[in-house]
Amino acid sequence: MEVQDGFALLGRRDEGFLEVLALDVEDGKVLCLFETQELADAFASVSPEVRGQGWRVHVMTTDTLPRLVEQFDYVTVNPSPQVNSGKELIAALGFARSLRREGILGME
Repeated sequence: MEVQDGFALLGRRDEGFLEVLALDVEDGKVLCLFETQELADAFASVSPEVRGQGWRVHVMTTDTLPRLVEQFDYVTVNPSPQVNSGKELIAALGFARSLRREGILGME
């Protein structure tokens, strides 16, 4: 479920800080991750919220991903660019723990 060195995401520089694609939901913030760089790129080319606004594909390595995930309430993998489509939300801390259990991430 991961790209070679991590997960792909969409990000853009905002005042020197990397802003990552996230959704606001009633219960908090959702980090959008993609299984491949190609899926992230395809999302960026068709999503009206992203297209033409400076978003680029980035790969978060499995070393840096836990720190990023902890800043969010949920994670969604391969979200649909359609506004009304349902998105599966995964608790961010549970997502990071499951990666560690599966041995994808080293124990800290």
